[in-house]
Amino acid sequence: MNSEMIAVITAALAQMGIRLHGFGVKTSGLALYGHHLASADSMAWSYAARRAPALPGCTGHKNCANCLTYATQWRARVLSLYAARGCQHTLFDLPPGSAA
Repeated sequence: MNSEMIAVITAALAQMGIRLHGFGVKTSGLALYGHHLASADSMAWSYAARRAPALPGCTGHKNCANCLTYATQWRARVLSLYAARGCQHTLFDLPPGSAA
């Protein structure tokens, strides 16, 4: 199933009031239908981090696969990419009072 088909399905289900969780959603899929999801998870954010040394200043781990610093930087990159495309990105919005 391709991302466009998933977008149609998620839109229909979300219109019915069903809160959807996207399991294993790629960032390209989030750009298309992330605004229809209540939550999502994937390994996308940590894929590159698992294959590279830890970021400068990150100590205590050999890579940043589970690192808040890396995850926060990845989030910022994705948000700026989607904003440049004019995409909605409510899925990525932090809860009120959270730091970016």
